[in-house]
Amino acid sequence: GGSQPAINLVHMAHNPEAQGAKLAGSGAPLDEIRAVVKERLTDAFIGLETGKAEGLISSYGVCSNGLSLPTSHPLHLPWMDVLVAASDAVGYVHGAETIDGTPPDDVVAGISTLQLPANLLETNG
Repeated sequence: GGSQPAINLVHMAHNPEAQGAKLAGSGAPLDEIRAVVKERLTDAFIGLETGKAEGLISSYGVCSNGLSLPTSHPLHLPWMDVLVAASDAVGYVHGAETIDGTPPDDVVAGISTLQLPANLLETNG
């Protein structure tokens, strides 16, 4: 038999901003909601970065309605928080951070995709 072509799937964290919904419903401050969401997203990314390091997955990403919400919305997900969570996960998995907390140049995060909603009928996330 011939070799089969590889199928590369992108493993997606779906609507991570939902992790802050309970806090948002209780009227928690935005910075507290975002800190909890970022912490949980980092934890998820650690698992995905581990899978990448072990060769089990090729990359991962985030599918989020919160990325397109206004910054004043309690479930807004700042894209920079996503990238910082990925960077923190790389540092954790590879155990090598530079003095400023970023991974060394020879380690690249496995995040490859940010999926935003595209719906003409839903204009607010």
